[in-house]
Order: sequence, then C-alpha cells, then structure tokens
Amino acid sequence: MEHTHSDEEPYAPVAHTHGQHRRYAFISRLLFGHIQSRIAKNIASTHPKTVLDIGCGPGFLLKKLHAYKGISTLYGVDPDPSMVRYAQSLLKNISSTIFCANAVSLPLEDATCDAVVTSLAFHHLSSEQKIRATKEIVRVLQPGKRFWIFDFVAPTNFLGRLLIPLSPEHRMLQDNMSGRVREILTEGGLMYEKTHWKVFGGIALVSYRRV
Repeated sequence: MEHTHSDEEPYAPVAHTHGQHRRYAFISRLLFGHIQSRIAKNIASTHPKTVLDIGCGPGFLLKKLHAYKGISTLYGVDPDPSMVRYAQSLLKNISSTIFCANAVSLPLEDATCDAVVTSLAFHHLSSEQKIRATKEIVRVLQPGKRFWIFDFVAPTNFLGRLLIPLSPEHRMLQDNMSGRVREILTEGGLMYEKTHWKVFGGIALVSYRRV
C-alpha cells in the first residue's frame, strides 16, 4: 500500500515501515559514513555549541559532531521509535538528548540552538509540512546562526539525472527539483548562504542563516 502524507505524520520512517532498523543503520553507516564526516566537519568549522539534528535516524551524524571540541550539547529528533532507541543506545555515553518527535513540532524552547541540520530527511515532507518545519527551525535557531540541509537538488550531471528517477523516493522530490525548497526556506526567514559541495551530481550540502 502506498504511503500518504499527513500533518500528523510528516514522513514514513523507512526503518520502522520495513521493520529493518538495524539493517538501515548498517547501510547508513556503510554508504554515508564518509559523507556524514564531511557534513560534521562543515558544521564544526562554524564553532557551534548546541546542535539539533532533525531526522537524526540512528544518530551517526550526532556521534561525529561530538568528536569536535566546543560542541557541548546535542539534540536529535526522529519520528521512528526504533531509530530513537538505536540512537539513544549509540549515544548513551555522550551528552545528548534524542526525542521521538517530528520536524513540524520540535520539542525545544525558542532560540535553543546555534546550529540545526537535516540530512536526507527534508524531502520526505509535503510542501505544507516543509513550511511548518521551516517556522520551527527558525523558532529554535538563534538569530544569525546556520541551518544546514543535505538533500536532493536539481541534478547537474548525467549521474544525477540517472539516479533521481531510480530513487525509490523520486515521487517526493518535486520541491527539491523545482527549487521550491529554497523558496520555502527563504520565505520562512532563512537567508541562503552557500552551496558547499555536491555528491552524485544531485545531492548537496547547503547552508542558510536565520535572518
């Protein structure tokens, strides 16, 4: 049965849907471990103290961020209880708090974070949910601080154009392909800063600043 979006369920947790959270965590580490290291390095270069990862999954990016001095507090949110438990176990010896929550209702106080990141999760949201999530990101982010998004963009080479249709999630990518994601973020109070790098010709790390 095809999954449909709702306001209450921002996206279908992949691991929970298929009952394969351990396998998902293994594949995530194998395929994206190096990429997560690059994302963590970019974020750490701006010297944040408190970082929130939206759609944190098994917690691998948070663990990589913990390795950098100066980052003292880590938060993660994920709607999949299995992923939350996995992340909590992985990070049990690290100063971190993992919530079973979603992007449209973040369980943090205003201006809690000086960096917010999401990695391959934002495209799971409907357009309306992206708008609501942007409001929440702006709310928890301190003025002038950065939001980092690693997600699909319009492909720039043959490999990217080949991979997008093959992705099992390609039907969710209309906002990404059309540039609507940037419009939503900037209209919601985030100023585009820079596209830092791309992989596979169709996935990019982009930073924005809270206005």
